Amino acid sequence: MQASNQPDTVKENELFGQAKIAMTRAHFQAISLSLFRNQTENHVFKDSRIKVLLLELAKIYALSNLMEDPAPVYDSGFFGNDASLNMGEALAQLVAAMRPQLLPLIESFYQTDS
Repeated sequence: MQASNQPDTVKENELFGQAKIAMTRAHFQAISLSLFRNQTENHVFKDSRIKVLLLELAKIYALSNLMEDPAPVYDSGFFGNDASLNMGEALAQLVAAMRPQLLPLIESFYQTDS
């Protein structure tokens, strides 16, 4: 790379481009999750069970995103060797618990809230 006659920006893009894309994607996922949780926590639903279900969906979203690209948490030493297995089991439990509620939850969004 140093022997290249390309400008520094081209070199940087070749070296760090993929890392920047991954970090940007992770940032947007984290912001989306944070906004969703904040909106869900602060909204008053007619049926209090809706909030619990939406927060469970947030957990499913977070786990599935983390399982999609877990390298940063492994590289930092935050997760141990069995973390992937534990995340998979946790995701399976969340989905199994959520499954009976999915159709009523989806149908509830077609009802007016007035």
